[in-house]
Amino acid sequence: MPDDELHIREKIRSVIRSIPALVQFQFHDFEFLYDGDEQILHVVFNPEYDADDSVFLEEFGEADGNVLLHTAKGIVVGFSILDTQIGRPN
Repeated sequence: MPDDELHIREKIRSVIRSIPALVQFQFHDFEFLYDGDEQILHVVFNPEYDADDSVFLEEFGEADGNVLLHTAKGIVVGFSILDTQIGRPN
């Protein structure tokens, strides 16, 4: 794993630990994608499910933008951080 990706993963885990609604996922594997055009970081815990609902979280811990929680049938499957630099390659 390249150093840049390792650093990004560590920062994402730090964000996860800092948000009460996500702390249960701090040890889960995840995939991420950074959309540079929109400056959005997408994090997926379970790629087998497509989100059917999303809600903004009031507490976003160490995230540097608003956090949108994604669920499928009421189960958290991922989140996005809007207007963020987290995940941007160096």
